[in-house]
Amino acid sequence: MALKNTFQITRPGFSGALRKENTYVLVTSVEGRDVIRVKYAYKDIDTNELLDERTTRFKPQLDGTNYIKQAYNHLKSLDEFKDATDYDLPKPEVQVPLTPEQEQAEADGI
Repeated sequence: MALKNTFQITRPGFSGALRKENTYVLVTSVEGRDVIRVKYAYKDIDTNELLDERTTRFKPQLDGTNYIKQAYNHLKSLDEFKDATDYDLPKPEVQVPLTPEQEQAEADGI
């Protein structure tokens, strides 16, 4: 799970903001119990390049859903994510190793 969002960053001393469409936000760490510290990363959808890492905190529902799900729900409640949508990360391609017989057949051009 991730959130699709527009990445926007401002820096002290610069006017305006850098905006990048086609980015996603991934929760990378959830720590704590009474107050949860959430680390999240902005990444480019096309290149998977890390654009920025940020943190936030929230008070979880101890008897609620798991903390990662609660972290995403908390992010969605922030102004920064008011237009964010759920984003399913692409599944990585899995390469199954060839058996010795398949390797030999490939080497023989069969």
